[in-house]
Amino acid sequence: MDKKSILWRAARSLKAKITNIEKADTEKRVAFSQRMVEKRDRKKKKGIKKEKYAFMTQASGLSVDELKEKADHFREMGIVRFSAERFRMYGLYNMDDEQARETLLKMKKAYELERELKWDYRLIDLGKISYEDTYPRMREFMELESSLITMAEKRDIAGKVLYLHPEKMSDEEISDLAIDMEFTRRVLRYGHNGYVQFHLHEKSIPERREFISGRERVLLMPIINSEESKAILDDKLLTYERLHDWFGRDMVSISSEADYFKFKKFFDNNEKAVIKPRFDSLGKGIKLIHKSDLDSLRRTFVELIDEYRHFLMEGFIEAAPEIKALNPDSVNTVRFITHYDGENTEIWSVSMRIGRKGSFVDNAGAGGVTVTVDKDTGTIISDSCDEFGFVYERHPETGIKFKGYQLPAWDKALKVVYSVVDKIEGATFIGWDLACTADHEWVIVEANGKTGFFGAQAPLDKGRRRDFLRVIGAPERGVLCDVVALDMADKVEEQYGIPADEVMEKLVHFESLGLDGRYFEPNKAWELTDEECLKLKDALL
Repeated sequence: MDKKSILWRAARSLKAKITNIEKADTEKRVAFSQRMVEKRDRKKKKGIKKEKYAFMTQASGLSVDELKEKADHFREMGIVRFSAERFRMYGLYNMDDEQARETLLKMKKAYELERELKWDYRLIDLGKISYEDTYPRMREFMELESSLITMAEKRDIAGKVLYLHPEKMSDEEISDLAIDMEFTRRVLRYGHNGYVQFHLHEKSIPERREFISGRERVLLMPIINSEESKAILDDKLLTYERLHDWFGRDMVSISSEADYFKFKKFFDNNEKAVIKPRFDSLGKGIKLIHKSDLDSLRRTFVELIDEYRHFLMEGFIEAAPEIKALNPDSVNTVRFITHYDGENTEIWSVSMRIGRKGSFVDNAGAGGVTVTVDKDTGTIISDSCDEFGFVYERHPETGIKFKGYQLPAWDKALKVVYSVVDKIEGATFIGWDLACTADHEWVIVEANGKTGFFGAQAPLDKGRRRDFLRVIGAPERGVLCDVVALDMADKVEEQYGIPADEVMEKLVHFESLGLDGRYFEPNKAWELTDEECLKLKDALL
């Protein structure tokens, strides 16, 4: 073997080792990202549960341990399973055994009606019944819930619809609004925030169901985007490393006191730094630091380590004059939601988030307002709205009228979007946040693999569920993307180990034989032959 051949084989072997190391490192980092996001979500749930118990301890005079003991005692009655939320909402923490027994029996009936109504709406989607057929069951459910939920809870629920001025409502009006909100949350699966943001109080049930619910998004996004792509996009550092050519600024990760020189070097090259958590979203924890305002770099570094433990530093984006005019205190980013099928790209939605006076962050979740932008021209085509349901024709502070406002260098924004859609493998339906710099270049701010649909629906007051199903290739009626069916499939997968997509296929076949899907799981119909299914159909008639 000649010398060249030996060197070539050695080089190829070394390259293979390096590639394997890089792949292993990427897999390790993706796994780390997934763990951190799970940890963040657990922490959030724990905080919500703590708040619920704080209210009950104050209202009942019982300790947290005494409340938990009481809840366990009521569960041991064996009437119905219930959560800490229901324990609070129905006032069970203040009841004796006899009162609790009566309440739990009502609760059991309400749960049954809730389940039946969810399957009724699937039958409506399949064209087998009408909305009118569901009204008696719906009224019974709402009457039961009204008798169960305490007045204090009703006031708390209705109080979220600020633009309807619940403080001026009678108790009866508050009760009606709160029960409608609970029906919408429990049965239609739109949370209270969705009810407020999409003004569902003024919409019929068919109109409400045209909006993509938060629950539907949570169920469908993991199916649409790969686990690896979500882990990369959940991690702002991994996103930056994949897309740094389109970021147009520096980013460094700080994870311990040993990183002080990275921190110092960043300020050697930048006068301002945007500090943000590596994994949080909705603008949480983001702050802007000016080097000139710091008395001591070292002290500021230590304070940030104490506050965040791990954080990112990135260069400040000086916005274009046309963008700054809308609100000079925030960057004012544009969110493109795209669908990429491996060959073709569709820009499904474009919206813009604009901050409020004194706020560096523009997210709607942090108090900003959102408008819809024409994807072809870059012109704002709607009034703005915020997440509290308020609508603004003009910016509340700067007075600029939104509708008709032209965003600059739109052709460059489109070029960036079309350039990045294929850069993260498995990322199919993604929200890309872009900002326009002072020299009219568009740069990536971040990307989101679990993008929300607030900006795609609320500013135009239009539900886009059918269009969403179209773009992801689902049937128009959504029979394969129905929330109640997907929930059931997940439950079967968890209990029996049958893949959820296989369960869905069997469910659709079960229904094609003329059976109602609500009987699929209770009868373990995935184990039945067609002949046995038809016998079941006869027995149910």
